[in-house]
Amino acid sequence: MADDGDGEPLRSIVAGFPEVANVDVFDARYGTPTLATLMQYRFVFTWDDYEYDNQDAMGNVLADYIDMGGLVVESQFDWYDYDYVLGGRFLSGGYSPFITDDIGSHYDWATIGWYDPSHPIMAGIIYIEEYFRDYVSVRPGAQLVASWDDGEEFVAVKGRVVSVNLYPGYYYEFSGDVPQLYNNIVKFLLGLTPMKELLDSRSSDKPIEQSPIGNIFAANMVIGTAIIILLMMWRQRPCKKLEF
Repeated sequence: MADDGDGEPLRSIVAGFPEVANVDVFDARYGTPTLATLMQYRFVFTWDDYEYDNQDAMGNVLADYIDMGGLVVESQFDWYDYDYVLGGRFLSGGYSPFITDDIGSHYDWATIGWYDPSHPIMAGIIYIEEYFRDYVSVRPGAQLVASWDDGEEFVAVKGRVVSVNLYPGYYYEFSGDVPQLYNNIVKFLLGLTPMKELLDSRSSDKPIEQSPIGNIFAANMVIGTAIIILLMMWRQRPCKKLEF
């Protein structure tokens, strides 16, 4: 894996959502999942504490996946610098709501500051605190949803991609309403256009599995960060500087 902890704690957080049927993990330090693999999943969650095996190949397959209707949630340290960003078409095509400032991470405490109270991603969010936060800018065409109280950007949306400037992995330092935040993101993205290729791939003689929240299909998920077992992507990163 590209991080310790087998995708925890985000893996368990996401697995506990009623909308989620399955969570697998893929360690992208040692390879890149194929589009056929990713198309088995409704979501890819990706972050890195280690470099991706091939950041351009990873960015290309994620761009293809998004073009086919896939949903992506990216987190720190995907914007630490250009050695850690998702490259290829994901970068050149402007899929990410955030742009790396290419100067690393704050390594400093902040709490949630400004946010859009009307946005569904922020429903029920009262308090979040975090230490690991990359220096980022909002990409033109993206919607900023929340910022940290020191002015750094926190959450933004662009198409079927949500960027969360927070580290959800094994060396996490966050506290507060982070599980609620990720659950809101899942619900928000599931409200977008369904992945028709996934639906078409279901044989007509098999019943459609419905999610508990109504007319959406139960979601398989790939925890994306160069991390682990089945479908996850994670890399070795600056958390190592604070190993304890």
